[in-house]
Amino acid sequence: MAKSAAKEKKEAAVSVEIPVRDPDPDKYMTTHVNVQLNRQQAYGLRRVFDALNGGAFRMEDGKYVQHAGDVVRYILEKVAAAE
Repeated sequence: MAKSAAKEKKEAAVSVEIPVRDPDPDKYMTTHVNVQLNRQQAYGLRRVFDALNGGAFRMEDGKYVQHAGDVVRYILEKVAAAE
């Protein structure tokens, strides 16, 4: 029996410590971010996207995670909601 050439995909959960603080209400909060990712960052984004896309993961507005930008929104919603 021939072995499949496809790599076995594994999933894991990653805990990342991110420092946060409550923002100064008088400071501007940007609503648009346009960034160029390096190869390592693109790989990390792809890993998260593949895990969230097609699953039961929804953003606060009820939409599913379907695009790379949705991954960023999803993560930032989780950071904003954390106590």
